[in-house]
Amino acid sequence: MTMQDWKGQKHSWPKRLPSERRLHPRVRTGFPVNLALQGDGVAEDLPGAVADISIGGLRVNVPRFVEQGTEAGLAMTLAVTNRDGEQELHHFDAPVRIVQVAPETALADAEEYELSLQFTDHDLERERLIGVFMLQTLLFQPEAKLSL
Repeated sequence: MTMQDWKGQKHSWPKRLPSERRLHPRVRTGFPVNLALQGDGVAEDLPGAVADISIGGLRVNVPRFVEQGTEAGLAMTLAVTNRDGEQELHHFDAPVRIVQVAPETALADAEEYELSLQFTDHDLERERLIGVFMLQTLLFQPEAKLSL
């Protein structure tokens, strides 16, 4: 097809961008986390369970609806085995933004909501430890899965 053939052709861009925003591979896992929400002058701690994790963020299941775009603090502890074979616990407090919520609206019968959280800062030590945690999870837990 030549450029002359393309003249007059119309192209329509999709109305919505794809909802998949993953930039980094994720590992399915499960451990507790805590979200610190601020709103209307009230602070609230919201417990959650991690569904998967990457160096750029994580997916968390929580018991109540939270608006997409909300910024929060995340508290989590990762267990990583050091070079001597001893397990070390690493605690992180990190700022996150909720980039996706499922279901997208608050439902009276929903018992759980899935939040996709994106880290809003770059912490090289946290990223390194998450990478080590992901690798160890894949190596030592046969049920662990990698999502691209």
